[in-house]
Amino acid sequence: RTLKFFKMLGVLNEVLKVAHKPVEFQNYELPGGVKPIKTWAMSPTLEPTPARPFVRCSLPIILIGRLNPHHGCCQPNAIFLNQDQVEGIVRERLKEFGCLADLGAELLGFDQSEEHVSAELSTKTGSTEINVKYLIGADGAKGIVRKELGLAFLGEA
Repeated sequence: RTLKFFKMLGVLNEVLKVAHKPVEFQNYELPGGVKPIKTWAMSPTLEPTPARPFVRCSLPIILIGRLNPHHGCCQPNAIFLNQDQVEGIVRERLKEFGCLADLGAELLGFDQSEEHVSAELSTKTGSTEINVKYLIGADGAKGIVRKELGLAFLGEA
């Protein structure tokens, strides 16, 4: 779903430029451990399809994919991303929308109206109040947004 989000945000191609494919695993003959006896990929590589254009897979799906590489659950083409690079790409794109991602702020509380959300923030320089059209609760299962809205978290955190 992350790559789908990157596509919706318009940064997928930029993110894929900095992505790395997983290295292959190798078993070596003992003693000495110099001569490779087996090499395998972390996940099989499949061509994208209209139904499965993005990359995502879990170990059980990888194992099923080895039995049937065209299994319909996913397209198991794993990639690795450097968080700093991806964060920089996303931040630059958000600036184009007039948004600021501020890691130095803590949400203390908020109130909703028909027109906007008033949010109280604690920052390095003190507390401040902002008015925004939307408040996205991406603060985790134990975050204040979920708590203030009285929403339960189904699952484990």
